[in-house]
Amino acid sequence: MYSNSPAAKYGLKVNDVILEINGKRVTSAGAFIGELAAKKIGETVNLKVASNGKEKNISMKLEAFNYSQQQTRTQ
Repeated sequence: MYSNSPAAKYGLKVNDVILEINGKRVTSAGAFIGELAAKKIGETVNLKVASNGKEKNISMKLEAFNYSQQQTRTQ
């Protein structure tokens, strides 16, 4: 995860597991990506995330992010 990414901005961390997106259970990375691909930049998605043994809900507005220009990842 990149420290200045939209995901980090909304509180997602390395090793967090996304359980649901907009109330739909995430069963694979492909299913999650498919749900995201159906959305547009500026739309809001609601995630249920497992983080450090606890579940939390995150509402995040989708933003553009250029991963190819990033060099530092959070470990």
